[in-house]
Amino acid sequence: AAAAATAAKGKGKGKRKAATNDDGNEAASKAVETEEEKQLQQQADNIWKLKDKLEQVVDLAMLRELLELNGQDTRGSQPTLLHRVAEGMMFGALQACPDCGNVKWNLTTDAYHCRGMVDEWAACVNVTQEPPVKPWKLTSDLKASDGFKTWKFKAHKRVFTASLAAANEANNASAAAAAAEVEEEEAGTPGGK
Repeated sequence: AAAAATAAKGKGKGKRKAATNDDGNEAASKAVETEEEKQLQQQADNIWKLKDKLEQVVDLAMLRELLELNGQDTRGSQPTLLHRVAEGMMFGALQACPDCGNVKWNLTTDAYHCRGMVDEWAACVNVTQEPPVKPWKLTSDLKASDGFKTWKFKAHKRVFTASLAAANEANNASAAAAAAEVEEEEAGTPGGK
Protein backbone atom coordinates (compact mmCIF):
# COMPACT_ATOMS: atom_id res chain seq x y z
CA ALA A 1 0.00 0.00 0.00
CA ALA A 2 2.86 2.36 0.81
CA ALA A 3 4.43 1.65 -2.59
CA ALA A 4 1.12 2.39 -4.32
CA ALA A 5 0.79 5.70 -2.43
CA THR A 6 4.34 6.70 -3.38
CA ALA A 7 3.67 5.83 -7.04
CA ALA A 8 0.46 7.86 -6.98
CA LYS A 9 2.30 10.87 -5.50
CA GLY A 10 4.97 10.85 -8.20
CA LYS A 11 2.47 10.31 -11.01
CA GLY A 12 1.48 13.96 -11.36
CA LYS A 13 4.96 15.37 -10.82
CA GLY A 14 6.43 17.41 -13.63
CA LYS A 15 3.20 17.69 -15.58
CA ARG A 16 1.82 21.03 -16.65
CA LYS A 17 -1.73 21.88 -17.45
CA ALA A 18 -2.13 22.02 -21.24
CA ALA A 19 -2.15 25.52 -22.69
CA THR A 20 -5.33 26.65 -24.37
CA ASN A 21 -6.00 29.41 -26.85
CA ASP A 22 -8.82 31.95 -26.50
CA ASP A 23 -11.36 29.44 -27.84
CA GLY A 24 -10.27 26.83 -25.29
CA ASN A 25 -8.77 24.68 -28.04
CA GLU A 26 -5.83 22.86 -26.44
CA ALA A 27 -4.73 21.06 -29.62
CA ALA A 28 -4.43 24.22 -31.75
CA SER A 29 -2.52 26.03 -29.02
CA LYS A 30 -0.19 23.09 -28.51
CA ALA A 31 0.45 22.78 -32.27
CA VAL A 32 1.54 26.42 -32.52
CA GLU A 33 3.73 26.12 -29.44
CA THR A 34 5.20 22.88 -30.71
CA GLU A 35 6.10 24.36 -34.13
CA GLU A 36 7.89 27.32 -32.49
CA GLU A 37 9.65 24.98 -30.09
CA LYS A 38 10.71 22.70 -32.96
CA GLN A 39 12.22 25.62 -34.88
CA LEU A 40 14.06 26.94 -31.81
CA GLN A 41 15.31 23.43 -30.95
CA GLN A 42 16.50 22.83 -34.52
CA GLN A 43 18.36 26.15 -34.48
CA ALA A 44 20.03 25.32 -31.17
CA ASP A 45 20.93 21.81 -32.38
CA ASN A 46 22.54 23.24 -35.55
CA ILE A 47 24.62 25.69 -33.52
CA TRP A 48 25.74 22.94 -31.12
CA LYS A 49 26.69 20.60 -34.00
CA LEU A 50 28.77 23.37 -35.55
CA LYS A 51 30.40 24.18 -32.20
CA ASP A 52 31.26 20.50 -31.67
CA LYS A 53 32.75 20.29 -35.17
CA LEU A 54 34.76 23.51 -34.65
CA GLU A 55 35.99 22.43 -31.22
CA GLN A 56 37.77 19.46 -32.82
CA VAL A 57 39.90 21.62 -35.13
CA VAL A 58 40.32 25.12 -33.66
CA ASP A 59 42.19 26.54 -30.70
CA LEU A 60 41.84 29.89 -28.96
CA ALA A 61 44.25 31.65 -31.35
CA MET A 62 42.36 30.38 -34.41
CA LEU A 63 39.01 31.48 -32.93
CA ARG A 64 40.41 34.98 -32.43
CA GLU A 65 41.82 34.96 -35.96
CA LEU A 66 38.39 33.98 -37.38
CA LEU A 67 36.65 36.71 -35.41
CA GLU A 68 39.21 39.34 -36.43
CA LEU A 69 38.93 38.30 -40.09
CA ASN A 70 35.18 38.89 -39.88
CA GLY A 71 35.36 42.17 -37.92
CA GLN A 72 33.91 40.74 -34.70
CA ASP A 73 34.82 41.21 -31.04
CA THR A 74 37.79 38.98 -30.14
CA ARG A 75 37.54 39.34 -26.37
CA GLY A 76 36.29 36.52 -24.15
CA SER A 77 36.92 32.98 -23.03
CA GLN A 78 37.30 30.07 -25.43
CA PRO A 79 33.65 28.89 -24.97
CA THR A 80 32.40 32.46 -25.60
CA LEU A 81 34.53 32.85 -28.73
CA LEU A 82 33.55 29.39 -29.98
CA HIS A 83 29.88 30.30 -29.67
CA ARG A 84 30.46 33.66 -31.38
CA VAL A 85 32.19 31.95 -34.32
CA ALA A 86 29.44 29.31 -34.65
CA GLU A 87 26.78 32.04 -34.62
CA GLY A 88 28.69 33.96 -37.29
CA MET A 89 29.02 30.89 -39.45
CA MET A 90 25.25 30.30 -39.19
CA PHE A 91 23.89 33.85 -39.42
CA GLY A 92 26.71 36.01 -40.82
CA ALA A 93 29.23 38.55 -39.58
CA LEU A 94 27.41 41.37 -37.78
CA GLN A 95 27.99 44.77 -39.35
CA ALA A 96 27.68 48.33 -38.06
CA CYS A 97 24.35 49.56 -36.73
CA PRO A 98 22.73 51.89 -39.28
CA ASP A 99 21.68 54.27 -36.46
CA CYS A 100 24.99 54.76 -34.64
CA GLY A 101 27.68 53.13 -36.77
CA ASN A 102 28.93 50.83 -34.00
CA VAL A 103 29.21 47.04 -34.13
CA LYS A 104 27.94 46.44 -30.61
CA TRP A 105 24.98 44.11 -31.01
CA ASN A 106 23.63 42.21 -28.01
CA LEU A 107 21.57 39.13 -28.84
CA THR A 108 18.58 38.46 -26.58
CA THR A 109 15.70 36.00 -26.91
CA ASP A 110 13.59 38.51 -28.84
CA ALA A 111 16.02 40.49 -31.04
CA TYR A 112 19.43 42.08 -31.47
CA HIS A 113 19.80 45.22 -29.36
CA CYS A 114 22.46 47.78 -30.26
CA ARG A 115 24.67 48.82 -27.33
CA GLY A 116 26.44 51.59 -29.22
CA MET A 117 26.26 55.33 -28.64
CA VAL A 118 24.51 57.70 -31.05
CA ASP A 119 26.53 60.59 -29.66
CA GLU A 120 28.47 61.48 -26.53
CA TRP A 121 25.35 61.42 -24.32
CA ALA A 122 22.77 59.20 -26.00
CA ALA A 123 22.77 55.42 -26.19
CA CYS A 124 21.54 53.81 -29.39
CA VAL A 125 18.10 52.20 -29.04
CA ASN A 126 18.08 50.24 -32.30
CA VAL A 127 16.40 46.84 -31.87
CA THR A 128 16.03 44.50 -34.83
CA GLN A 129 15.62 40.85 -35.69
CA GLU A 130 17.57 41.35 -38.91
CA PRO A 131 20.79 43.28 -38.23
CA PRO A 132 23.08 44.01 -41.18
CA VAL A 133 25.42 41.06 -41.83
CA LYS A 134 28.06 40.01 -44.34
CA PRO A 135 28.95 36.48 -45.38
CA TRP A 136 31.22 34.75 -42.85
CA LYS A 137 34.78 34.06 -44.06
CA LEU A 138 37.01 31.18 -43.01
CA THR A 139 40.75 31.33 -42.53
CA SER A 140 42.87 29.27 -44.94
CA ASP A 141 43.81 26.95 -42.04
CA LEU A 142 40.18 26.16 -41.27
CA LYS A 143 39.30 25.75 -44.97
CA ALA A 144 42.06 23.13 -45.21
CA SER A 145 40.87 21.14 -42.18
CA ASP A 146 38.65 18.08 -42.34
CA GLY A 147 34.97 18.89 -42.16
CA PHE A 148 35.32 22.42 -43.54
CA LYS A 149 36.86 21.84 -46.98
CA THR A 150 33.47 22.12 -48.71
CA TRP A 151 31.89 24.59 -46.27
CA LYS A 152 30.24 27.60 -47.91
CA PHE A 153 28.44 30.38 -46.09
CA LYS A 154 24.68 30.14 -46.33
CA ALA A 155 22.82 32.73 -44.26
CA HIS A 156 20.14 31.26 -42.03
CA LYS A 157 17.27 33.33 -40.70
CA ARG A 158 17.40 33.41 -36.92
CA VAL A 159 14.32 32.11 -35.13
CA PHE A 160 13.19 34.14 -32.12
CA THR A 161 10.60 33.36 -29.50
CA ALA A 162 7.39 34.70 -31.07
CA SER A 163 5.72 35.88 -27.87
CA LEU A 164 8.78 37.91 -26.87
CA ALA A 165 9.19 39.23 -30.40
CA ALA A 166 5.57 40.45 -30.46
CA ALA A 167 6.02 42.20 -27.12
CA ASN A 168 9.24 43.82 -28.35
CA GLU A 169 7.50 45.01 -31.53
CA ALA A 170 4.77 46.63 -29.44
CA ASN A 171 7.38 48.33 -27.24
CA ASN A 172 9.21 49.65 -30.31
CA ALA A 173 5.95 51.04 -31.74
CA SER A 174 5.11 52.86 -28.50
CA ALA A 175 8.70 54.20 -28.25
CA ALA A 176 8.49 55.49 -31.83
CA ALA A 177 5.14 57.17 -31.10
CA ALA A 178 6.59 58.81 -27.98
CA ALA A 179 9.64 60.03 -29.94
CA ALA A 180 7.38 61.50 -32.64
CA GLU A 181 5.34 63.27 -29.96
CA VAL A 182 8.49 64.80 -28.46
CA GLU A 183 9.65 65.96 -31.91
CA GLU A 184 6.26 67.65 -32.48
CA GLU A 185 6.50 69.41 -29.13
CA GLU A 186 10.04 70.60 -29.86
CA ALA A 187 9.01 71.86 -33.31
CA GLY A 188 6.16 73.85 -31.79
CA THR A 189 2.49 73.23 -31.48
CA PRO A 190 0.44 72.85 -34.65
CA GLY A 191 -1.21 76.15 -35.63
CA GLY A 192 1.61 78.11 -33.95
CA LYS A 193 0.98 80.79 -31.31
